[in-house]
Amino acid sequence: MSGHLFIILGASGAGKDSLIRALCRSSMSLQSARRVITRPHHAESEDFESVSIEVFKNLAQQNAFLFSWQAHGLFYGIRRDILDVLAAGEHVIVNGSRGALSDMKKQYPDLHAIFIAVDPNILEERLRIRGREDEAQIADRIKRATIAAPEETYVISNNTTIEKAVCELEGLIGSIINGQKEYV
Repeated sequence: MSGHLFIILGASGAGKDSLIRALCRSSMSLQSARRVITRPHHAESEDFESVSIEVFKNLAQQNAFLFSWQAHGLFYGIRRDILDVLAAGEHVIVNGSRGALSDMKKQYPDLHAIFIAVDPNILEERLRIRGREDEAQIADRIKRATIAAPEETYVISNNTTIEKAVCELEGLIGSIINGQKEYV
C-alpha cells in the first residue's frame, strides 16, 4: 500500500514551514520532502537545498523533480525520490505552491492539498517579524493572501496558536490516512 502525499499551501508567512516541522516532530508518521530552491539560506528558514539557477535547470533537464515551479523570482523543486518513500507506504508532506497545484495534480492525482488560511493583518505582522521581505514584497504577499483557497483543498486556519493549527492538521491528516475524510 502506498503512502499519502500531503501538499501544504498558503501565503508566504502563513506558517507552513512551522506547521510541517511540528507535524513531523509529533506522533504522526510523516516524512517532510526537502525543497530545492534557488535562494541562499537564511537564519531560521526552512531546511532546504540551496542551488544556483544553473544547477536547478540542470536538475530539471535530468528529470530530477517530480514537481517544480517558479514563484517570487525563485525556482522551487521537489525531488522525484519522494515516489520511493510513498511506494514504501510512508506518508509525505510537502510545502507546495497554490500556483503549481494543478500541475502537481497532473503529476500525482492522488495528492491531498491542505490550504493554511491566515488573516491578512496577522500575515503582515508575521512577515515584518520574519524580516525577509521588503515593503513591496510584503504588500504583494498580503494581496495574494486574499485569494481564495483552490478547489478540492482542505482549509485549516492558522490565526491563533501553532499548537491549535497543528492539532487541527493532525486530526485532518489522521482522518485522511484512515479513509474517513473527503473534500467538502
